[in-house]
Amino acid sequence: MDELAVLEQDVTFTIYYDLAKFYDHISIKKLIPKALLSGYPIKLLAIGMLAHASPVRIRVFKSLSKAIHVSTSVRAGCTQANSMARATLHDVLHKVHLEYPSVRHWSHVDDIVQNMSGAPARVQGTMYPAARELIERLDDLAQEVSVTTVFVSSAPN
Repeated sequence: MDELAVLEQDVTFTIYYDLAKFYDHISIKKLIPKALLSGYPIKLLAIGMLAHASPVRIRVFKSLSKAIHVSTSVRAGCTQANSMARATLHDVLHKVHLEYPSVRHWSHVDDIVQNMSGAPARVQGTMYPAARELIERLDDLAQEVSVTTVFVSSAPN
């Protein structure tokens, strides 16, 4: 698609976001209502919350730590972790897309892509505010955009 846009003398601009320590920054308090609003099955959510909200103990060889109570973290190894991650981001991506419908958004767990093709002035005038909007909404979720985030454009400047 980007190649066709360039053949048509349009530009493409894509941002590949990586979220730093994504699972560690998921607030369980915010996750539950977001998951329910996005249609997450309540029984699966309840079972998952038993695992994610229960105290954690760290074992090193034969030593065992005291119980650690966790309120912001989804355990990445859990079979529901990716679904919970999608539930966390669904509302953010949906709202940014509604505000900037010409910008395409998609995600895979903690990797988010924003992409737009078109006339240079239009792309530049739309992508920058769309990126700011996405970053602000991620900030509201206490999600940190990693330094490994990449910007790619077919425009020379």
